[in-house]
This record gives sequence, C-alpha cells and structure tokens, in this order.
Amino acid sequence: MKKHFISALLMLWCLCSNATMVTNPMLWADVPDPDVIRVGDYYYMVTTTMHLMPGAPVMRSTDLAHWETVSYLFDRLTDSPKYDMNEGTVYGRGQWATSLKYHNGMFYALFAPNDNPGGDTYIYKTPDPTQGWTLHSRLKHFHDASLFFDDDDRVYVFSGTGRLQELNKDLTGLKPGGLDATVVRNDDEDNGLLEGSRVIKHNGKYYLLMISWPRGGKRRQLCYRADNIAGPYEKKKILEDNFAGFPYVGQGTIVDGADGNWYGIIFQDRGGVGRVLTLSPCRWIDGWPMLGDSDGKVPVVMPAVPTKVKDNGVRKVSLVSSDGFDSDKLGLHWQWNHNPVDNAWSLTERKGWLRLKTSRVVNNLYAAPNTISQRMEGPKCSAAVTLDITDMKDGDRAGFAAFNGHSGIVTIGRDGKNTWIAMTSAVVDLDNRTKAITKVTEEELERVTGITSQTVFLRIDADFNLHKDLATFYYSTDGEHWTEIGKPYKMQFDYRRLFMGTRFAIFNYATKKAGGYVDVDDFSYRCDEKDYGHQETEYIMKNTTAAVDNVPGNDFPRLDSNRRAWFRLRAPEAQRVQVDICGKKYDMKRDAQGMWTGCTDPLVVGFHYYFLVVDGVSMVDPATDTFFGCCRQSGGIEVPEGDEGNYYRPQRGVAKGQVRSVQYYSESTGRWRRAMVYTPAEYETKTKKRYPVLYLQHGMGEDETGWSKQGMMQNIMDNRIAAGTCEPMIVVMESGDVEAPFVPRRGKDVNEERSHYGESFYKALLNDLIPMIESTFRCRTDRDSRAMAGLSWGGHQTFHTVLPNLDKFAYIGTFSGALFGVDVKTCFNGVFADADKFNSQIHYFFMGCGSEENFGTGGMVDNLKKLGINVVYYESPGTHHEWLTWRRCFNEFVPHLFKNKKK
Repeated sequence: MKKHFISALLMLWCLCSNATMVTNPMLWADVPDPDVIRVGDYYYMVTTTMHLMPGAPVMRSTDLAHWETVSYLFDRLTDSPKYDMNEGTVYGRGQWATSLKYHNGMFYALFAPNDNPGGDTYIYKTPDPTQGWTLHSRLKHFHDASLFFDDDDRVYVFSGTGRLQELNKDLTGLKPGGLDATVVRNDDEDNGLLEGSRVIKHNGKYYLLMISWPRGGKRRQLCYRADNIAGPYEKKKILEDNFAGFPYVGQGTIVDGADGNWYGIIFQDRGGVGRVLTLSPCRWIDGWPMLGDSDGKVPVVMPAVPTKVKDNGVRKVSLVSSDGFDSDKLGLHWQWNHNPVDNAWSLTERKGWLRLKTSRVVNNLYAAPNTISQRMEGPKCSAAVTLDITDMKDGDRAGFAAFNGHSGIVTIGRDGKNTWIAMTSAVVDLDNRTKAITKVTEEELERVTGITSQTVFLRIDADFNLHKDLATFYYSTDGEHWTEIGKPYKMQFDYRRLFMGTRFAIFNYATKKAGGYVDVDDFSYRCDEKDYGHQETEYIMKNTTAAVDNVPGNDFPRLDSNRRAWFRLRAPEAQRVQVDICGKKYDMKRDAQGMWTGCTDPLVVGFHYYFLVVDGVSMVDPATDTFFGCCRQSGGIEVPEGDEGNYYRPQRGVAKGQVRSVQYYSESTGRWRRAMVYTPAEYETKTKKRYPVLYLQHGMGEDETGWSKQGMMQNIMDNRIAAGTCEPMIVVMESGDVEAPFVPRRGKDVNEERSHYGESFYKALLNDLIPMIESTFRCRTDRDSRAMAGLSWGGHQTFHTVLPNLDKFAYIGTFSGALFGVDVKTCFNGVFADADKFNSQIHYFFMGCGSEENFGTGGMVDNLKKLGINVVYYESPGTHHEWLTWRRCFNEFVPHLFKNKKK
C-alpha cells in the first residue's frame, strides 16, 4: 500500500527527541490533574480525559520528561446512557482527577466521575500497569480525591476542600467509626477555589497539596503540613508563577526521584491546547516542599531526571503519534469521543486502513459517534490524514477537525453525486444538567465543489505560541500540493463546554441514512521543538557558571549547582548530536536555529574527558581547551571540588614555577622527542643552586602534557614549596611511548604483549633523557637526587625502570600502578627478597590508589610489608581511576622526596 507523507515544509520540523534536558512545559499537551508516583526506576502518571474512551490513561516514564501511555483504567463506562451519547452526553464530565498509589505490590487508582447518575467512585487495581486494570470496588462520590495508605496500613481518602475520611482495609467502603473530619478549610486569604488534593508522607509528616484561587487573586499551589494525619495543619504557598506569560501554574503533585531529589509536576492552563504539564525541582526548605528554581519560578529549562533504566531499543510511542493503521489493534494514542459503537469501525476489513462506518443519523459533529482523536501539542504541530471516500453515501460527512467546544472543521460532504470540501467553525451549547446538545452554531467559511478524486488528503497546522492558538486547514487531492481552505481558526479552552484541550479528530457521520463508510490511512504527525531562544539561554546562563577549561570567549560548557555539565554546539545540518562523557552518551536538543543544547547527569568532582558526537562522528568540542587523552586529542571539563581542592589550584601570592617544552634527540629510539620540564620559581633567581629531579610519568593513552594540564602538578608543586612542605625540585614528564592504543600482534599472548607496551621508553630515559636533563638544567646528579613515579601504566614503567636500576634512583612512587600479576617474592630478580638491602637503597617507597579502584594496590602493599619492605600506602577517598586520585597521590608523595633523612 502506498504511504503518503506531509509536505517538505513539515519534514523540516524536528521530532521531539529523547534529549537529556527538559524545556518547560514538560508536556505541552492536554494532561490535566496529574498524579505521579515512582515504583522502582519507573514513574507512573494518570491524567484526566473525561468523556474520551478508553479513559484514564496511565503513562510511564524513566526520567519524568518522556512519557508513553501503557494502559487505560477502563475501555468504557456504562453507568449512564449518556456515555453512549443517548439522553444527553458527558462532555466535560466522566473521569476526573484520578489518584494513583502503590501499596504492598499492587497499584491502585481511584476516581469519581463528575456526573449523576454514575458519579460513584471507582477503585481499579493491577500488579502491573502495562498489563491492564481490574475493577476492585465502587464507593460513594469523592470530589478531586487522593487515596492514601499510611505506614500502619490504614487507608484514607482526602477530597473536596480538606475532607478526610477513612476506608476499610479492603477498600470497599468507609470504615465504621473511622476517621471523618474536615482538616483544611478556606480562610480569609484563600477564600475561593480550594481543591485538587494530592497527599504524600515525608520524614514522618503529612503533606496535602491543593490548588488555591482566591477571589480576585492569583492561582497558586498550596501545601498543608501536619505531624498527625488529622491535623492540625499549617499552610504555606509553595508556587505562584505565570510561567512564560501564560496563566498561573497550579494543581499537581510532587514525587521522589530515583536520583534522590524531589520534583514537582504541576499543570498550567494554556488556552486552546489545554492544560499542560510543567516539571520543577522540589527543594525541601525548613521541611516545606518548595517548587521551582532558586527564585521560586518554574524553570525554562532543566536537566532531565537521571535514569538507571537502559534503553532496550524498543521504540517508545509518544502521547501523540503518527499511525499507518497497520496493526489489527488500535494504538493507545487514540481515544474515541464517548463510548464507541464497536461494529461501526474496523482495522481488519481492509488491512492497513481504519474503517469508520456511519451508524446513526445526526446533524452535527458533536452528536456523531465514533469520532476518533489524539491530542494536539505545542508550540506548533501539524497532522495530515488520508481518506478514501469511495463508499460515502448521500448526506455523509467525513473529515478532520480541530475538535473542542469551539471547533474548526474541514469537512468532505457528499450530496447526491456531488462531493465538496468545506471549512467551517462550530460552537456547541450544552444543557448544564444533562450536557445534552441544545445548539450548535456553525459558520461555513469556504467551500470547494466539484471534487472528483476518491482519495482526499486533509491537514491541520496548529500554533499554540503565546497569544496565538490558531488552526490552519488544508486539503489536497495528491498528497503533495496543499491548498489552504477557509481562514485560521482561533481555538479556545472552555470549561463550560468540553473542558479539555483541542484535539485532532477524524470523523464520519450520516445526516440522511446510515451505512456509508470511509477508510482512513496514514495519520502523519509532526511537532515543533519548544524554543524559547534568548529566554532559554538567559535562564541557563543565570543558573550555571562557565567551566574553567573553556576557550576564551566561549560561554559553554557550563556547570550548575548539581554538578551537571551543559554543552552547546551550533550544527544546523546535523540530525543528531550527543555528548559522550564518563562512559555515557547524552542526546542534545536542537532549536530552530540549529543550536544544540544538552546536559548530563550529576558528575563527580574532578577532571573528565568528553567528546561531541555529530551524526555518529566523534569530535572535540571547539569551545573547550584540548587535552591529550584516550589516545587522541579530547575535550575536557573540570568539575570543581570545594576548598579542599585548593592544593592544585593557583593561589595568589604564591611564586609560580615554569613548565617548558624541551625537544631532544634520542639515539635509543632514533627520533626527536619532547619532554615537559617543571622548574620551581626560585630556579630563575638562585642561579648557583642545583636541584634534585623527579621523573614523572602519565598513563596509557596520554602524553607528556597530561601531568601539567590534567594533573595541574605545577600548582601542587608551587603551593607545597611556598608552604615549606616540599623541597624545590625539577620535574620531568615525557611521553613514555604510550600515546597510541595497545594492540597486540596477531597470534601472540596478550599478557606477554602488554608487558612490552612502552618498553622503548626505558632506554630512552636512561640513555638519552637523563643525560639531556642533567646537561641542560642545574641538577644534582647523584642517585639520592633522583626519583621516579607514574600513574597507571606510568607506574608500571616506574617499576620496570627503577627496580632494575637501583643504582640510579632512590625514590619510587606508583599511583594506581598497572602492576598486574607481579609476584613480589620473585619479580625483578628477587629485588624485594632482601628487605634490609632494598630499604637501605630506597629512601621512600609510595603506592597509592583510589578507594573505588580495583587495581590490587592494597593487596600488593600487604604482600610487600609481609616481606619487610618499607612501603607507604595511601588511598584517595571516594575516587576511581581518574586524575583526582592522581593529584591527591602526587600531593601526598612529593613532601617526602629528597629529605636528608631516610623514610
């Protein structure tokens, strides 16, 4: 079957991506009355869909930003014929404000339809929301209720304006003699609407969240707090914000994140699109859950909540999604207007098409059964649908609508043998009690007659930016060339009518005789990325600081107070950009100008290599200084410690030494080589003094610049010397011939091959580098004035250089040394076998590592001590195989070098 797609203009719009940052509103779609809980690593949310079927969508997320509908509480409601659009309707009624809880391995959902009859409360339950729900019980009506299980297994319902009632343990009714009290009331300040209960317990206290809309005041989110569930409750305003210039945010809940932080999910009225969701940090201040950023406002942009759930490669279905109707089961992104007439639709009668049959004669869209719809999304979205109208009958009306109490409609009509397309507006009036349709006011804005094609394509573009709410309508007979019809329609949200956001709706109804049908194919959907432009940039700049390693003139990368790193790259032609850091890749988000922005999970303090990955190609961020690591030039970012890191930072008033680049020719390797050489500040003034030398090596995949750039050794030396805790010395750093990746020769033993990695350096050091240093710099040349140390593979090289040459060195240091499989009893011709001799030759022997490493350093130290070797062990608390470990090791090591007495 041929598939048709939206115009090239729409193809330029970006699909909403699984980025690692959230631009509010988190869901720019109609998702009112949210309740959100976390169970394990997943978040679950339920929302209100009133008269739509199936109803009460349950959604799941791993990061509170990207949601997928996984089930509905029910397929249909049957308490009243009005759910079938008989004897009235349930427009704006039906399922409201569901409460979602998890208790003793079971999920529970409680809601009360806002209609009568049929207003009794439902409780549904399931052990797994992805597998559907079963009805557990029916109770009396609770308005805007919150179910609550206490720690002692007593069960309560908060409802209305502060009403608290206790249920029996099996949740089938009120508990006889149980708690029944009004614990919160309106007061002089909050004297208007007060509802939308959501209850949590935290650190032994009860928290009741409610929306307040004081008469003549601003909508706001309140929190009531008590030590006892029955009160007394004290009150605090926790959020008041007309985010982005739209009406004030209010009504929702808070949830504990898998990352240990708390978050607020609160909705905001946004006109035609409906009530959208915002995501905010929840900061516990003096025992109150204060929502928003440090200014108490909904953040324009914030990091997505870190997730531990690995992507299984299965495509997640967004709340609004394209659909080719290739399955024999209707997707969860679709909902019917009221209960559907089941024998009037099919996905199997014509494979790959949705067949909509007329089953009832009506005179307007609001009375038509089997209208099927999806949400619209902001800031802009567009959907197109293909209709095969071959089997429409005289008087049939099929089409595509921006459906709400105020609707814009593009209709295909068939009257006799004539087929036409028209764009109309329609406004429904409803009886306040029965919600029966009393009047539909329609205005036809344009009609095109003489339609001969039996396949018609319809499209609606929607713009929900501030002060817009416009729907524009198009038709086509070939799916390629589109013609606008009518004029842009102003969409509206009206609680007196449908009480929901505008939806993309596909319809087919009869005005004369039932029996016709249309086949629907290829609902194609696109949404525009949220783009606040300079506002987003200003917000990020205000709440972050530039990284210290940025190239001058670049504001990014940046770090926020939670140690998340923020990155930007302008790449307008790129399709996907990621940040690759600390073993994880984070998707970045593109704005309309081609600027990509992304952020990470909270990072540990210290130095981190990173790369940008553009359409699969790894590259260095042009905004940061480059560092040789990972066997290549890399980007780098320093996540700063507090004052405890001052030892490796330059300090005012401390004389600065120099790190210079020195080239020399090595006869041993037959090539020019380079060393970085640190000289202390006094070297330039004390011209007759000679200095001891430390030969300091980096690890595999790094080069001679590593210690001075990533390791900041010069600052450590300067600060130690200035404090009088370290002898002034020269420090020499060479490449070590380990810049390239280790690649064993084919057919050779890997361990044997690895033992030879970088061994060409040993002769270069002994025969070329040391003589060059001692002839070029004012050095002491006796063995007591030479030391060698190295990190990781540099520690391996230190052992292989010093231990066979104890006549040349008197000090040894290894930092996370790569010393695998070393038998201390026999290695290096039994150098440790005679402990007294070894201890007399080596004045200080240091071995250090990070507490989170598993390099076997501690075990090797234990074995050496058993042999009587004087070795000092240091463990860097909380660090891994990383530069922060090695800075700390270096800082611990150098004070013990070149002292007059032996250690």
